Amino acid sequence: PYFKTFDVAATITYNANYSYVTVKSAVETALKEAFGIDGMDMAKSVSKSKVFKTIMKINGVESCSMTYFGLDYIDQTTYPNQDYEISADFYEYIVLHENVSEKHGLILTYEQED
Repeated sequence: PYFKTFDVAATITYNANYSYVTVKSAVETALKEAFGIDGMDMAKSVSKSKVFKTIMKINGVESCSMTYFGLDYIDQTTYPNQDYEISADFYEYIVLHENVSEKHGLILTYEQED
């Protein structure tokens, strides 16, 4: 099999009744479980809407503005990012890239709701 990784950048707004640490931990754990190597199947595509849905299901999350969903966050030639799905060939696994500070994986910022 062949592995193809993807990145997600988003601003997540959370309810003031929830702590930043709790929301951040829950969001990142859910995404890593759903789209990490153990959560994906061979030849299974990944959709932007499924990533969004995974984030929005977390208690305390009020909104999510996804600014990037694609294969290489640091490659400026891929902007503006218009990908809605990352397709997999029959021999590929599409998995969330391991976090590399502000370069790959989850590039998330959190804002408390007013």
